[in-house]
Amino acid sequence: MTAALGRSRSAARALLLTEGLQHQYKEDSGLLEVSRAYKSISSRSASQLGLSFGLVRVAARSAKTGAGSMKAAKQFRTFREFYPFYLAEHSNSTSRRLHFAGTSIALALLTAAALTQHWWVAGIALLQGYAFAWVGHFFFEHNKPATFKYPGFSLMGDWRLWWDILTGKQEI
Repeated sequence: MTAALGRSRSAARALLLTEGLQHQYKEDSGLLEVSRAYKSISSRSASQLGLSFGLVRVAARSAKTGAGSMKAAKQFRTFREFYPFYLAEHSNSTSRRLHFAGTSIALALLTAAALTQHWWVAGIALLQGYAFAWVGHFFFEHNKPATFKYPGFSLMGDWRLWWDILTGKQEI
């Protein structure tokens, strides 16, 4: 039961994060309380999502399917479907900081590789980028990186999260 509630919480957190909500929540029998929003969303989009800023009922099917867990049988067809899962797997602020730092350094190294035409530097960029990210997953998130199951979407998610942090859409 506890594992199912944890997966439900991750799924609901991912849903709220994709709508630009910075929130704190507390769990009580499958209910999540959203305490604040840093970005207002229209009441229309909130109602389309089934949200009110009181309590959010976590859908029972989220707990049954294991949404937010690498063990979920869900196969993502589009990046739009994948990104909420990606955000749920990157909820720890230290892990996000490590991802942001690793991606920033990778960008600098990739730029240097292109300018100098020393292509081995591009390999170093990939290695160090993943090293930062995997430290975040193994020591702070305590989960398996999505790279192992969804390599393409995971790479896209890294860059999207980097951009969202850079532009202030996501906090670290």
